[in-house]
Amino acid sequence: MPTAAQLQAESFWQREQVTPELAECCDTIAAGLGIPRGDVGNKGDENHLKGHHRSQEWLLNSRFCTNRTYTVQAGLTAAQARHIAAVDIVPGDWGTTENRRRTAVITARVVTAMKAGELNEVLEAYGAAADLATVTGWNNREDRPASANDSHLDHVHLGIDRRKLRDRAFLQRLASIVMGDDMSAKAESEVHALWQGTYFGGNSCGRKVPFQGTSSNALVAKADYTVQLLETILTAVKGEADTAAILARIDQRAAELRAGLVADILAALPPDRRASPAELEAALERALTGGAA
Repeated sequence: MPTAAQLQAESFWQREQVTPELAECCDTIAAGLGIPRGDVGNKGDENHLKGHHRSQEWLLNSRFCTNRTYTVQAGLTAAQARHIAAVDIVPGDWGTTENRRRTAVITARVVTAMKAGELNEVLEAYGAAADLATVTGWNNREDRPASANDSHLDHVHLGIDRRKLRDRAFLQRLASIVMGDDMSAKAESEVHALWQGTYFGGNSCGRKVPFQGTSSNALVAKADYTVQLLETILTAVKGEADTAAILARIDQRAAELRAGLVADILAALPPDRRASPAELEAALERALTGGAA
């Protein structure tokens, strides 16, 4: 890997530019998220030897470039070829759960907009998924999900069409989407509630199921539990389990249900005399409907 001094000695490094419009976009994002301007970056360091954090001119000419085709676009003007085309956002303290949660929220906003055709100018986006342990993203070039290395759990990376870095209207729209200005407080709350219920459960998520040595009512836990049950059933159907034992358990459970039903009927009948046909019918109705009128 080259040193910073070696990189900076090349004229192609010195010629790279962050356009005023992209700088303004980053100023807006930093102010809107309440984070230092230095946590919204563009020009890459010695660890960035390919991609949107480098100008196309640098990619095609620097002796240190490691990939001369990735993010290279045809038909650029000489000025466009000098433009840095990336935004990196660290919304909190690197490595903390809160930073990853914020990263996941921003990533979800941007990816949703890309899928909806509202950010066609953003060619790639990476960041933390809702589980805070997986990197997720979207590739607009190929219209498919994408991922990257684990550093993106702690920052959002946006790679931008090199032809759009002087387009102030687009870049301000991008800033608005990153900040969530297009989403009401109610919608933000609903998205957070869905995320919480999916991965951690809550009062509105119903009964708990066994999950990873404990119990949980999170939606992922219920999905995992359902898959386990289906696997058990499929194993039995294939003859790889004790089918007789499974059938015996079904018979046992049916007997338990019948006994419970009889007990409910007896409890609903008058204890001190023989029930009339109408009373017997009413007791049966209550037992079958669980006591509903």
